[in-house]
Amino acid sequence: MISWTDNRDGDGGIYAQRYSSDGSAMGENFQVSNTGSSPDVNLWNGRIYTTWSDNRGDGGEDIWANVLDWNAVGIGDKDIPQIPSAYQLSQNYPNPFNPTTIINYELPIKSYVELSIYNMLGQKVATLVSEKKQAGYHEVEFYGGNLSSGIYLYRIEAGEWTDVRKMILLR
Repeated sequence: MISWTDNRDGDGGIYAQRYSSDGSAMGENFQVSNTGSSPDVNLWNGRIYTTWSDNRGDGGEDIWANVLDWNAVGIGDKDIPQIPSAYQLSQNYPNPFNPTTIINYELPIKSYVELSIYNMLGQKVATLVSEKKQAGYHEVEFYGGNLSSGIYLYRIEAGEWTDVRKMILLR
């Protein structure tokens, strides 16, 4: 998303344009406000949140905001990336597994994530993720072909949030 001010008509309006990840424009640019300067645009849960400052009143600079729905600018819901509202670690599938399983997790904000596998003695047998991840839905494949049958735990840490689940490897 790019935003700018345009004063060619003397109105100092704020405009924005949405782009896809490959850099191509999505829809037409659109006017957010007919006054103001220094726009800041954020995307969240299918809406465009724009803030700016201007001096419309007698008291000097004020901060203003506008919230637009994607559909109001002609962009369909299928184009809106959804962000989870809470941290979540899902049950792996399939479970029991042999030898591969999928683990899904959700992040409401960008976080440093560590996702590890432990045996029942508490020994770490694998680290699947150890890096900063963007907010959103994530999927990791775990290959347990080098492990023996049994119950394993997978543990995620993201920021101050932690969760643990069990999975069963049948060989």
